[in-house]
Amino acid sequence: MDLSESQKKNRDLLYYERYLAVQRDRARSLINQDVIEEHRRQPLGKQSDSLARLAFILSNGPHAGKYAIRVVEPFKAYRIISLSGQRGIAPRFIDDITHASPDEAYHAIFLRRIADLML
Repeated sequence: MDLSESQKKNRDLLYYERYLAVQRDRARSLINQDVIEEHRRQPLGKQSDSLARLAFILSNGPHAGKYAIRVVEPFKAYRIISLSGQRGIAPRFIDDITHASPDEAYHAIFLRRIADLML
């Protein structure tokens, strides 16, 4: 049975959605206060296996809506933005909160991704 291009794309999207659903369930099982505290202390660099797995799952997914950090003032002020995922459409600021360091901003993104996952 030969599938049309449209049918193949639809099937690929279905499998991808199933994969993301499994990954979200797996991520939920990894979330606990110890992992969150570990990330707060050191958002980048060597991480425990649980945190590394969780961070990978949370950062995986479609480009549209991904969070990033915009430098407002070098070494002093950082804000979280959401990427549009479309060429020519600028990212948007998520809120009015300014973070004092990149690590603080990375942790805020981590917490935001966890909150999004729990919805």
